Amino acid sequence: MSANTNNEDDFDETPTFVDMNSVVEVNVPDTNNNDDVGDEMMDDTDDAPPSNMPMEGASSSPAIVDQSKATFNSHTDAIYAITSHYDASSHTLSMASGGGDDRAYLHHVTTSNSNEGTAQLSQTTTPLSHPHTDSISCLAFNAPYIAKDVSGKPQKSLLAVGSYDGAIVLYDATNGELVQVLEGPSDVEWTCFHPKGGTVLLAGSMADGTIWMYHTPSKSCLQVFVGHEGGVTSGAF
Repeated sequence: MSANTNNEDDFDETPTFVDMNSVVEVNVPDTNNNDDVGDEMMDDTDDAPPSNMPMEGASSSPAIVDQSKATFNSHTDAIYAITSHYDASSHTLSMASGGGDDRAYLHHVTTSNSNEGTAQLSQTTTPLSHPHTDSISCLAFNAPYIAKDVSGKPQKSLLAVGSYDGAIVLYDATNGELVQVLEGPSDVEWTCFHPKGGTVLLAGSMADGTIWMYHTPSKSCLQVFVGHEGGVTSGAF
């Protein structure tokens, strides 16, 4: 068999026709304009806002709900110190606050039941009278530690107020009346009452590094402790 015969068997020269109903049109981009197409796509991406950005007019954070039971707007500057004590027998919460306005306040919130059986709150605020010349730095109640004295009477309920002007002032914690201004360090950083009886008061200074201990019934200084080479930032019994 000749080579020509083999070639004729390998290739079918019968023409093939395409049905026009089977034709699908395909758009092929011009390879010469690839850069322009890419630029257009990048421009569209640049114009779109990031997916994590809030829509215009939408709130970025949920609204804050005020859940407070009582609000006090006494201070005109930042509040640097606050303390509280709850008396279960009278259903009274006593609070004291002091701040950068050189003022201290005594607050009381009392809970009582109405005729309908619902709880009602009454609140009072008493400005404390001593004229401080610097910010209030610390506050302390002795109410949690009050015990009976030798005569069987309970000790006086006191509030101690310390200030950066060096004053340590004692007030009646029930009505805010001034009891005594104690001589102390050049400034007062912190103060606390002794947990046994609440009659001994401790106060520390940042400026001179001293610690002062007082006996409140006699309104006298029992001891001044020295030794720190820097300010005394905190202390406790």
